[in-house]
Amino acid sequence: MDLKLKLYKPFVAELNRLKEKYGEELAGINGFADYNLNFTDFIDNFVDNNTVADASIDPNANSNNKDITTLERDMVKPHKKLLSYNKLFYEMTKKYGLVESRKWLQAEYTGALLLHDAVDSSFKSYCYSYSLKELVNRGLFFMKGLKTSAPKHLDSYNRFVLNFISYTSNRTNGAVGLPDYLIYSFFFWKKDVEEGRYFTSPEYYRDQNFQSFIYDLNEPYLRVAESAFTNINLFDREYLTAMFGGEEYPDGTFVVDFIEELIAYQKSFMDMIAKVRKETMYTFPVLTYVLLYKDNKFVDEEFARWANKHNMIWYDSNFYIGETVDSCSACYRYTPNFKEIQDHKKNMQEEWLFINSIGGSALNVGSVRVNDLNLNHIANLSVDYDVFKSNLIDYTLTNLKILDTIRRVIKRNVEKGILKIYTYGLIDFNSQYNTVGIASFYECIQYFGGIDIDEFGNHSYNELGIKISEEILNIIKDTIRDFRISENCDYLVNIEQSPNESGAVKMARKDNIILNTNNVIYGNQWIPLQEKCTIWDKAKISAKLDKMCSGGAISHINIDNRFANEDQSWDMLNKLAKLGLIYFAYNTKISVCEDNHAFYGDVCDCGKPKVDEYCRVVGFLTPVSSYSKERKIEYKNRLWFEVE
Repeated sequence: MDLKLKLYKPFVAELNRLKEKYGEELAGINGFADYNLNFTDFIDNFVDNNTVADASIDPNANSNNKDITTLERDMVKPHKKLLSYNKLFYEMTKKYGLVESRKWLQAEYTGALLLHDAVDSSFKSYCYSYSLKELVNRGLFFMKGLKTSAPKHLDSYNRFVLNFISYTSNRTNGAVGLPDYLIYSFFFWKKDVEEGRYFTSPEYYRDQNFQSFIYDLNEPYLRVAESAFTNINLFDREYLTAMFGGEEYPDGTFVVDFIEELIAYQKSFMDMIAKVRKETMYTFPVLTYVLLYKDNKFVDEEFARWANKHNMIWYDSNFYIGETVDSCSACYRYTPNFKEIQDHKKNMQEEWLFINSIGGSALNVGSVRVNDLNLNHIANLSVDYDVFKSNLIDYTLTNLKILDTIRRVIKRNVEKGILKIYTYGLIDFNSQYNTVGIASFYECIQYFGGIDIDEFGNHSYNELGIKISEEILNIIKDTIRDFRISENCDYLVNIEQSPNESGAVKMARKDNIILNTNNVIYGNQWIPLQEKCTIWDKAKISAKLDKMCSGGAISHINIDNRFANEDQSWDMLNKLAKLGLIYFAYNTKISVCEDNHAFYGDVCDCGKPKVDEYCRVVGFLTPVSSYSKERKIEYKNRLWFEVE
């Protein structure tokens, strides 16, 4: 039997040329080697590997259940990626010409560019931060054949939200942001209590629903083979009022009238988060405290102090420290500027209620796709820094053209009726960015002599390194601006420092082949976690460069020992905020026993020894045993700060 795929002939010719030129190993990294595409070979490799991450062409540590569901999902990924690239190559050729599409495929194949979630890049979009307002008022209106009314009680609200998460996460690739989950959860809890519809006590009823929801978020049924990537934010009083205060609940009351109750409700949720972790360590939701900092102090000091103290239990939450309420963390490290989106929507002459002094809360914002610039690759290809700058413009333009192509393909999928997540208004194209990711940034700066090492072995950016860093980010920014003008783009483009759980490995491996470098993995921080530095040098360079990344960046601060007391942690939080650090998290090692109880040290309170550790692989807490082999090496080489 001779089975053939109907593919675009120029794409097949170019792919075959690249495979012939660069050999089997590079083809395998791309997922296009014969052993990737042969189902029998893939199944054998899957069975022989200990972790899913080492068998998949698109691995992540969240997918750690090695069973038939992950096998069925991952065995078709090479073919889906082939179909996606064929479609993108064809569509890019139609608009930009064959020379440009060949340039893109060459750059992607050899590692100058890296397309996130490439397997689905011609099928669906990336990440989104949703408002649950329509679900609260209309129920599961987007579920065809399932007629439901609006939720009436806390338990039905939670079930509807879980259905919503499953629906959206299976129709996008990245994070499902739920910034207003607790806003509406509070409403239904309060309503049930007022109606006497609770058991034992209002607090017990609330906590039982919290507990059930947390467990459900971590069940793989939401995405069949893995948990959905969910984010929940905890807002201080300033952000609560600005982002949600003008929102009307179904009974006609307003959020602004319950700010203090909502603060208490958020705290109760986090108390349950901490309690459940001790009993059963888990990954989701990713949690972020959103705090306003002005005039060298936290505006809502009470909530900031509480967040600081609570975080000391498991060091499991991110801190987003904003200077205004115009932006906050939405999808993991993604920090959109809501005012920018608001202005864009006004320019589009569409109704757009967002943030004002007591504001609406149309929080819908996200990214269609992220495509990385491998800066170290581009640097190594360049004979000098001036040539690098010219090459950077060229590769950024190629990046923007493929992102534009993807956006057009996704829009066409909507028009064909196969992406009803847009049709039903759950995602709005006009509030989705295209995202240019930056990768191997530190390695690029090091290549050009921008990193100093002091007598203690600490790495830091020197004056040249800071100058080059700012030039690189400004070149990308200016190229984006010029592209949007020349192509008359009706959408926004931002810049993100990419997390790159698997991408950092792929780019390093490709560069080792193409450029004869010798890297296991590239860093995803301004100073990688395996490079020795001081906390203050890390914080200073992060504060400076974070502000130039409109799509966000996060700084991970590895601490080997926990803070001795609340005052020490509070002092550190204030120092980091004063330096201008926008988004960061403390990383520490959380032990688990065979019963998955969380604890610190070598022996659990239950008497059983440590069998694994949880730590952020890039942005979410997962067991180290689920890391890919390269990520395990990176974890072993991470350096940890002693806090004093």
